[in-house]
Amino acid sequence: MKPIYLERHESDKNLHRFYQLHVTPGIFEDWALVREWGRVNSPGTVRKDWFATEDEAIAAGEVFRVNKEKNGYRTVLAILTAMTSLTSPGVFSRLAFYINMDIIFP
Repeated sequence: MKPIYLERHESDKNLHRFYQLHVTPGIFEDWALVREWGRVNSPGTVRKDWFATEDEAIAAGEVFRVNKEKNGYRTVLAILTAMTSLTSPGVFSRLAFYINMDIIFP
């Protein structure tokens, strides 16, 4: 599953929220659906839900995505991720760049 990034904006209510989903493998041959949500440009709350297979985790992620889109969230047009190695071995920095769909669909 590619990372999914959604945003919801209601300027009149000063509501600017994000919701991010991605699936990652665990160390015991299990899979985690990682969900992060909060106010845009602020650290969010992170939750991991564990599943026996990757397919189960992806299916659960799709359910969350559909429910968020029903509640006014819009999928971001593009998300590019890159893993960059830092000075210490095994330490990585994740960079995410995205273009907001509000540019296309205000």
